[in-house]
Amino acid sequence: MRRRSAPRSATISTRPVDPSGADALDQCRRDLRAIRPCPTGVEALAAHVEAPSELARRLAQIGVVAKERGAELVSQLKTGQRLVSLEGDVWRWDGFVAAAHAPTGAARRLAERARLVDIEHELEQARTDAAAKRQALEAAETELKAASSAPSPPPARPGAPRSARPMPRANAMPRPSARSTATPRANRR
Repeated sequence: MRRRSAPRSATISTRPVDPSGADALDQCRRDLRAIRPCPTGVEALAAHVEAPSELARRLAQIGVVAKERGAELVSQLKTGQRLVSLEGDVWRWDGFVAAAHAPTGAARRLAERARLVDIEHELEQARTDAAAKRQALEAAETELKAASSAPSPPPARPGAPRSARPMPRANAMPRPSARSTATPRANRR
């Protein structure tokens, strides 16, 4: 029977710290080599698939969970572990999460590119419409200048047909015509 030794007291290392981070890298490698079981109640993917023995360690580190439990179990994952749902959701030990039906980066870029093409087409159409309206405005301004600089027609003679008379302005008071002027009673006989 082996005797357990008493726990060692904490000692301060006199070794210089490696600025390249090799110690941390070595620790990370040791963590990745160690096969840790998935969180309690999670079945490893290795139980569901047949794969070469080279993949056994990796498949033992992937747990299959219900979609609803993934978010609550992610905090229990150790270095290198991940959880997957049957729908395709992924939760990784470092905090990475990918939803099953979320668009991928490539799909988003394609959608943005298609939208950009649509916007460029709309912009070109708007520019064409603006140019046409600008030409119509310039033509209207030219007509207005020509109409305002043209000499006004002579006033119509009394008794001339109505079509020959100039149209009264909307805000002008009507002028009495020669026929409608009444003569004083004294002159009538």
